[in-house]
Amino acid sequence: TQYCAVPAPAASAEWRSVIIPFTDFERGSWSKDDNDRLDLGEVTRIAAGAHGTASGTGGKGSITISAIELVPPGADRD
Repeated sequence: TQYCAVPAPAASAEWRSVIIPFTDFERGSWSKDDNDRLDLGEVTRIAAGAHGTASGTGGKGSITISAIELVPPGADRD
């Protein structure tokens, strides 16, 4: 099953940290899930990407990820 952040993080020309709460993940309309919920204990792979067609000037870019951290809801991030 594939879930994605909704809304997706906004594009930025500057390096920044992005925090996406688990509640912001929705099942992709192209994907099936027997219980229709994100089961964190079943996650085996995480991918980052972008889709769609760039508009305006330019259009090329990159995604750089230095670290991914999964923090359970209610846990301290210290």
